[in-house]
This record gives sequence, structure tokens and C-alpha cells, in this order.
Amino acid sequence: MLTEKFVKDTRGQTMGSLPGIVLGFVILAIILGVGLLVLDEFSGQLDPGSAAQVAVNETIAAVAEIPGWLPILVIVIIAVVIIALVVRGFRPQGGM
Repeated sequence: MLTEKFVKDTRGQTMGSLPGIVLGFVILAIILGVGLLVLDEFSGQLDPGSAAQVAVNETIAAVAEIPGWLPILVIVIIAVVIIALVVRGFRPQGGM
């Protein structure tokens, strides 16, 4: 009986998950930034034109595209939160 109430009670789940989402984006941005700096330093220490340097440079080029998608992901998350709040606002209150 009590567990049924907790399963059916979804109030606050939209806003309650926002700090975790924001923290996840901040950690992702920090990891990408530090990773790109480390790869750049590593690339500078390798022999020019070697297979290892070419591989590291290709990795840098591939990873460098990821931060460009972060603003789009933020906009999508904001849109999902707004839609969830609007849908929750039109849901009947009470009873079942």
C-alpha cells in the first residue's frame, strides 16, 4: 500500500533531476577539456610524422567535435524539462 503511493507519486521528478544533469554536463566539459590538453601535449612530444603522432592527431580531431554538441544537448534537456512541466500542469490533481 505504501509502496504503491511512492510508485504512483511522480511529483518533483522533473525538477529533482536537474542538479544531477547540470553536474554531469560540467564534469563532461571538464573531462573533455583536460583530455584535449593532455592529448595536445602528448602529440607535441612524439616524433613528427610518426604513426603514433598521426593517430593522436586524428583522436584530437575526433574528440574536438564533441564539445560542439554540448549546447544542442543543453537545449534539448531544457525543452524536455519545460514539456514535462507543462504536461504535469495539465494532469488532473487528486483521486487516482
